[in-house]
Amino acid sequence: MSELPLLDDVIAYQNELVINQFMKQYPDKSAADARQIFQDFLSWLWLSESRLQRNLLSHMIEPLNILDAMWHVFILHTRAYSDFCQQYFGRYLHHEVEHEDSAGVMTTEDLTEYLNDCYDCLGQEWLVRNFNC
Repeated sequence: MSELPLLDDVIAYQNELVINQFMKQYPDKSAADARQIFQDFLSWLWLSESRLQRNLLSHMIEPLNILDAMWHVFILHTRAYSDFCQQYFGRYLHHEVEHEDSAGVMTTEDLTEYLNDCYDCLGQEWLVRNFNC
């Protein structure tokens, strides 16, 4: 596994084509909203890779559905997404679909650890924005 890039480097990445496509699919979102969602998604992707290096899983649980929607838009820009993955993570990051019987199922302990990681790595504002807590 390659060395994890700095979070600040990852979230500095911008792609207006992805933002514009997202806004077409979610017309209730402003450009500022879409940019924030994109940055929050990139942060989540970085956290997921950080957790993977520690043999921990990250689930795209229900409160994060809007980040998952952004991921879907980004993946459809195949060259940009592939180039981004290679540049920052040294490999293509697949969007794995969880089986329906286990999708988003986490123990209280796992969820607590996950939310603590979100807070410690991404900050209180990220946690509040994405989990409304």
